Amino acid sequence: MENISSLGSFNVRYKTKSWIFNITDLLFSTNRTLLFLADYSIIVIAYILSTSQSPFASVAQKTDFHIYIGSFVFASIFCLSALGLGYYERTRRYSFYKVITNGALSSLIALIATISIMYFVFYDVFGRKTFLWGTCGGYLAVTAFRLLLSVVYRRNPYKFTIVGDSPILSEMKAFCSDPNNREVKYFRYVEWPFSGNQPNLECLSERFCDIVFSKEALSAAHAENIAVWAVKNGYRVFNENDMYSSLFEKVQLDAISKSWLIEKGLNARNFSTEICMRLIDILLSLVSIVFLSPIFLVIALSIFITDRGPVLFNQTRMGRYGRPFKMFKFRTMYVDRSCIEASEGFTRNGDNRVTSIGKLLRPLHLDELPQLINIFLGHMSIVGPRPEAVGFAQKMSKEIDLYEMRYLVRPGLTGHAQLMAGYAMDTVDDTKVKLSFDFFFLINYNIFFYLRIVLRTVFVVLRSALGRRSLE
Repeated sequence: MENISSLGSFNVRYKTKSWIFNITDLLFSTNRTLLFLADYSIIVIAYILSTSQSPFASVAQKTDFHIYIGSFVFASIFCLSALGLGYYERTRRYSFYKVITNGALSSLIALIATISIMYFVFYDVFGRKTFLWGTCGGYLAVTAFRLLLSVVYRRNPYKFTIVGDSPILSEMKAFCSDPNNREVKYFRYVEWPFSGNQPNLECLSERFCDIVFSKEALSAAHAENIAVWAVKNGYRVFNENDMYSSLFEKVQLDAISKSWLIEKGLNARNFSTEICMRLIDILLSLVSIVFLSPIFLVIALSIFITDRGPVLFNQTRMGRYGRPFKMFKFRTMYVDRSCIEASEGFTRNGDNRVTSIGKLLRPLHLDELPQLINIFLGHMSIVGPRPEAVGFAQKMSKEIDLYEMRYLVRPGLTGHAQLMAGYAMDTVDDTKVKLSFDFFFLINYNIFFYLRIVLRTVFVVLRSALGRRSLE
């Protein structure tokens, strides 16, 4: 019975190869690549067609190669901006409001960037009105595509059924039946109509799509027959952990083991991925340090002038494989109080240890900028689990099973847990929530996930700087 889940994985790969535009994957998959490529292709084609019909361009300009360059530049910046704005998050992929507003903002960013790049890089004086014409065409086309998918999904929601029972599956059922959940209209849980006895598979109707097995159900005598039948009839088979991760983009801590996590987390990584991520870390941290050096100087002077104390604060944090390192931050607490940060726990709202400059730096996360040095030195990565104080990490290791497994990768300046769970307190329950997202990152450790988190973080910080708490 342990081969049931692998049978389902084979079926997923087969269906993806035979029908790449699987409409179910566009809705439900945590992988954004397919939808990203679909949007990109639509925008390029619509942009070229729109500019070719522009009343502001001559016949010669309509066939100029700069039109094609502009279309690829515009589509690239649109999709990357949209990725950062959350346009590809499952909870907003087909929300009418989010599709229209996020698409409009991404189009504006892409238009400005395209005109600037075409002028300063290619020295092209191509008409701005023609670029605007292409922008409207690309935006309207991709918006129409998304809204059409939304209508299709509402009329034909993704359906799955569950064999067996467990706390994980109960949470999934509750999520799918919540009337306040806006996503329910796009997928539907269908009750399994058979008891634990051997079912008559011929009675299974077309209303079912994918089948999810609980851990206990996998050991039932009829499980293999159900799984084989499902695969032969074009359905996919999942175990409860994989389906839970796809639905919530986190891992259920009580349902995994150390061996499972090592297999999922370590086998998913390879040498080329490690090298590529490390090179990106070095490049991004070095470029950021150079370009942000004026901001570094202004912050350092502000701290020194207002408080006459040390500019930087360092604290020993737990690093990769449990190796401690000194993490740097701009000092945001009074000199005589910062030394007790670890003993008093995380900083709270209204904390009297925070300086006046610190109250400005912390909401914008500018106090974290010196960690770019840690990244360059290899202590940290741009993306990864947040590095915790050694004492706190040791305490959580004793109270939470598998906690130390989060250190299989370098700790990060930003990460999946920070984006999904936000600010968390130093409690066991809050730490478990963060850890469930950290483990999801660990088992999906790849360059595309890395870049998505970087882009999302950039826009979250920009939104915070404009006075908005988050992108949600």
